[in-house]
Amino acid sequence: MVSPASTAPNHDLLDDLDIGGGRTMHIQCVGPIDPGKPTVIFESGLGGDTGQWGDVLRELGGTVRACAYDRAGDGLSQPAEVGRTTKDQVDDLRALLAAAKVEPPYLLVGFSIGGWNALIHADRHPDDIVGAVLAEVRPPEASARWLAALPTQSATES
Repeated sequence: MVSPASTAPNHDLLDDLDIGGGRTMHIQCVGPIDPGKPTVIFESGLGGDTGQWGDVLRELGGTVRACAYDRAGDGLSQPAEVGRTTKDQVDDLRALLAAAKVEPPYLLVGFSIGGWNALIHADRHPDDIVGAVLAEVRPPEASARWLAALPTQSATES
């Protein structure tokens, strides 16, 4: 018997796609496209890029559709304006998924700070998200304490 996943089209994708505003973002998707199953979307930790998920994508071995991407200014994605919020990053991802023709439903996997993107994404687009896996995401109180402990920003810092 042939499993449904093996009959689904497999269109691996590795590309830099225009998300509007003259910016491109980098995405890598592997595995079968099956409209009945969610696509796993991997959110990297601070400063991470698609390479952070390379071993995971290989281990999945084409069993599910899975995508990793580089946020603006990381890896091969072009930078965006300074002062971006998590909501801006979610909007970027939505534009990238649309450009890549990666349709919902999505299962989000967020590592570290990428977990906040996964949470905000799920909150803003609940009909598109079937679940979220959060790994090593610190609570907001920890981030607030960490930021409070930093020295005052100087005029020469970016």
